[in-house]
Amino acid sequence: MSRFFFALVLVISYSMQSQDLNFLSEYYKWPDNNKTFEEIPDSLKDDAVILSDDITLNFPERFIKRRQAIKILNEEGLNYFQSISLPQNFDITQVNNPLYKQGRFSSRTIPFIEKYKITYFAVRIIRNKTIIEFVPKVSTGKVYWLQHDGERIYDYEYKFGFEPLQVNDVIEYTYKAEIRGSYDSDQFYANDYFPKLKTNIAIKVAAPGELKKSHIILNHNIDSTGYKRTDVPDKSFTYQNHSYQFKALKAIKYTQNSLAGKTLPHITANVYALNQNFFNESIVSVKYIYSTKNTWFVVADSILKKEKVYDKYGANLRKYISRFPENPKDTFHVLFYNQFIDSVNTYKYVSAEQMHYGKDAQYSLNSSERLLKKQLAGEFIGETYSDMLFEKNIFYYRANIQDRRLGMHSPLHRAHETYEVEFIALPIKNSFKFYVPCFQGMKYFPDEMPFYYEGTLCALFPKNTTASPDKTESQSIKFIKTPISTFNENVRTENAVFKVNTDSLLIHALIKENLSGQFSTILRPYYNNELIDSTISVSYFKKCLEKPNATNKHFKQTSQSKLFPYKATFTCSEDIRISKSEIDLSDWFSFILSKNNFSQKITQDYYLDFTYTDTYNFLLEFNKPTTLTNISEFTSSLNNEFFDLNTSITKQDDYKYLLTVSTKAKQYLLPEAKANFLTAYVEQLNKLNTFKLKYTN
Repeated sequence: MSRFFFALVLVISYSMQSQDLNFLSEYYKWPDNNKTFEEIPDSLKDDAVILSDDITLNFPERFIKRRQAIKILNEEGLNYFQSISLPQNFDITQVNNPLYKQGRFSSRTIPFIEKYKITYFAVRIIRNKTIIEFVPKVSTGKVYWLQHDGERIYDYEYKFGFEPLQVNDVIEYTYKAEIRGSYDSDQFYANDYFPKLKTNIAIKVAAPGELKKSHIILNHNIDSTGYKRTDVPDKSFTYQNHSYQFKALKAIKYTQNSLAGKTLPHITANVYALNQNFFNESIVSVKYIYSTKNTWFVVADSILKKEKVYDKYGANLRKYISRFPENPKDTFHVLFYNQFIDSVNTYKYVSAEQMHYGKDAQYSLNSSERLLKKQLAGEFIGETYSDMLFEKNIFYYRANIQDRRLGMHSPLHRAHETYEVEFIALPIKNSFKFYVPCFQGMKYFPDEMPFYYEGTLCALFPKNTTASPDKTESQSIKFIKTPISTFNENVRTENAVFKVNTDSLLIHALIKENLSGQFSTILRPYYNNELIDSTISVSYFKKCLEKPNATNKHFKQTSQSKLFPYKATFTCSEDIRISKSEIDLSDWFSFILSKNNFSQKITQDYYLDFTYTDTYNFLLEFNKPTTLTNISEFTSSLNNEFFDLNTSITKQDDYKYLLTVSTKAKQYLLPEAKANFLTAYVEQLNKLNTFKLKYTN
């Protein structure tokens, strides 16, 4: 599902799903009394281990079945599996992922399914080879999603409590549920948060005759030896049966930084490929349509042969565009578009939900009227940008891309359609300028993009072209990689003078914060109290004046550049209380990586959000001659192919000491086999950020 304003979780439903607890009266008879499972190898032992997992997805008959057995090995595993919720999420990119753990939906764990009705649910415990059947405690919670137009869709989460469960038990549960529509993202990963010994997945789809050989089910990173497809013809349909077997799957703990869509085995149930086929059949007689090779993307594109309409909407749009006069030197329309971006970045952003439920709930105002009122309607961003470019007769490309944390494009087929997003690419000579529309009110400069759209494959679709009438044009998609910033461009430098008064036990801090590249993109809105990117880790959001025990905080932005690498400078001041014999440096540094994020062993390749340079120069000026007694403990050096870290304290005179910390993350990918480099780096960062500087005078 693709949107011009790049929403990551958009859903469409026809009716509100009702709460249904009829399954509680159903009695389930287990088909066997299996009490033994395979031995767990030491390499897979964790807080808990999934011994077996059998999943059946039957799209023609619209149901899902699952039977799973888990061995509980300690208290942490017990706490995790004390209960489970239905519907279950099979897309590991969403589970335990900071991308989905912030904001008002942070407590929601279930996926969206248009219709989900539990047929039966049964659970039992195997304890010392004794089977204990029991009735789980069932509770429900109301949750909601937002449609792309801002309306809310209400649903229910079913929570099953396993109170009798103990450490060393095997908990085994099974259920069947009726489903309709897509299963959330339609991504089904084999791995889980805990290791798995055996996993079997069976998927059945029905393909009409002309699509009997098509790939409705797409495999990613799956070994052919564990996969089998069987086709069964039946009248006008062919039933495709796909079966998968996996063994010894490792746990995935760092979902967001594992790039699961690129590296882990998973399945895309592309059931909407059928709808796309029917769509193709319905438009063969329509003019001005283009399709692309490999049926990767098919669009009925009215923009190819669009006619200007002189209604109220169009009049308002042209009135707004007239604010940006023509410039004969603006050959590639860069100046025009930069002016437009600068303009809307000052406007009030009105979300689709606000238009339904807030004081801005005025659907009588169209998007162009809102522009004249200095408002940007989130629901109509795509329409507004597209129509504006059409009015100016500007040729451009619609850039189709995926958030690299969730998936990666394949030139051969649509790999993760749900996670596609789109923005604008203007051709400039042999290159492009990218324009990311405001998403949830986020403001980006021209050609600026967040790190998760950098360095990844992008499909370009031409817009405002001349189409051949009465004929379908076949065009090849341009696939390019978006630019990626480096550790020499993603730079944060914090220069500060700390005037230390050892009589009043107070430091007056004067700080200059220089931000460049992704540091600027992420932190500018945070400093300026604007909407921040809630899809990234909260560890990024720390200002230079947020040091512990600080008061009298003040800051202002002193400079800003709208050109790459988008430098911004802030000056800050604050007063920091200290003790009589030491200066506690805890949390004085705004390091991106923290020991708290790596409490468990790294079990897969780790991908940094971006490479960077992070530098701190602190001049300590004491009010009287002072001796720092543990300088040597602060001094350190760590240099390898992935990270550089150098720290020192230099005495300048009896009153002054210069404290420096310089660190670089130089490579985007850290292989699992070299995880010890990351561990050592984070350990050293933790030591610095908990250091207590001792002094006497």
